[in-house]
Amino acid sequence: MSAGARRVSSVRAPASSSLSASRWGRASDMRRRFRRPTWPGGMSGVTIGIGYDLGMTPKAQIRSDWERHLSESELAALLAVQGVTGAAVKRLLRRLAHIVIPFAVAEEVFYLETLPRFAARTRAALPGVTKLPADAQGAMLSLVYNRGLRCWENNGAKWPRLPGCCVRPNRISKPSRGNSNR
Repeated sequence: MSAGARRVSSVRAPASSSLSASRWGRASDMRRRFRRPTWPGGMSGVTIGIGYDLGMTPKAQIRSDWERHLSESELAALLAVQGVTGAAVKRLLRRLAHIVIPFAVAEEVFYLETLPRFAARTRAALPGVTKLPADAQGAMLSLVYNRGLRCWENNGAKWPRLPGCCVRPNRISKPSRGNSNR
């Protein structure tokens, strides 16, 4: 299926392949670099697959998304590091080195579990987003996925705050901030 034709839970995501590619690189790089749990730095947690942050994802969600892809011992090891973020993650990675996530599995979880969940968050935070052109929908989905909902928090779906969140690079590109809504 081409990225241009992909629809994710009623939010068009023509940019969804670039959503992951822009953040993590080409598929060949992801296959090599992200086969095993990693820590991207900052306030992120252990990250598996395509940007799946165990530090910001509830245990029940992790279990639901990954249980059919991992052994019970692998899943238990990942659940044990749920909620741990920041520099503390670095020392935990050695304990997880035996876990390998095939790229096909990472893609499946990303496109069938993670992306639809963030599409729903996008629709909830931005009523009317589905009326935007497809590329704009993809951009909004990318913002919610990569930056969380802080652009709109405490402000409902009032779009005027959006430019301030997106324009100040020091706010959105600091690796130490992490994504507080994952």
